[in-house]
Amino acid sequence: MDAPADRLKPLEREVLDALRRRGVVCRLGRREGALVPSSEEARERLYKLLGHYSFRLFLRDLIRLRHGATAEQLTHYCSLEVAKQYLGELEELGLIQRREGKAELKRADVRSFGPTLEWYVAEVLHREFGMASLWNLRPSKARGGGDYDVVATAEGLLLYVETKSAAPRNIEAAQMAAFVKRVATLAPDMAVLINDTQLRMLDKLVPAIQRAARQELPQLGRMRRLRGEIFTARNCLFVTNSEPDLAGNLGTCISHFLRSRSPLAHPVL
Repeated sequence: MDAPADRLKPLEREVLDALRRRGVVCRLGRREGALVPSSEEARERLYKLLGHYSFRLFLRDLIRLRHGATAEQLTHYCSLEVAKQYLGELEELGLIQRREGKAELKRADVRSFGPTLEWYVAEVLHREFGMASLWNLRPSKARGGGDYDVVATAEGLLLYVETKSAAPRNIEAAQMAAFVKRVATLAPDMAVLINDTQLRMLDKLVPAIQRAARQELPQLGRMRRLRGEIFTARNCLFVTNSEPDLAGNLGTCISHFLRSRSPLAHPVL
């Protein structure tokens, strides 16, 4: 259900108004499925934990093992000592319960890591870069289907971020085509697809987006490597993984876009 206009927070209104000016009407999506604590203090602690790639992988495993897991079962991406530490943190935050020697999430509606990743990326944009941001926005009758994962505004800039938590091999070309259609419909100043992985982007995701862009946004031309696993087309559409740092890679995309618009910056190739 949409919040009444007079109950929207100023930053929420700022983002929704920026979308409306582009002819795209969105409402706040339901927030079920995101592992977000209710208290501000707990959200601060969780935000700091999510800054660690190993914790995000650990949390994905815990969500996947919905009927409970021991610390030993959660050591695919961290040591046993670290797994026990993470479980202790989640227990203090009131997000898990212990039952018959296993830890399980208290929230039965949390079935994938995706919604929590959306919340985290929106928080990164707000906390680290001072942007007004919203996550899980549901457009009315927009091409491409689905939701806008994260939308943010600052300096007159409208930024759209699509988040993916699956490994690149599990992301279908149709999903990339839908992302490009949503970009074309929304007409943001810049768009970023961020895949929360340390795997390569060039093997599958970059070619899939290039193929889709040839149909929807031919003016973008070819994508080129900016640095590491960050790629860009015309300095406004970006594809990146989270190696070495998710927040840092987002910052690289934002700063590159802003500097590319300035006549006083060194030339951007």
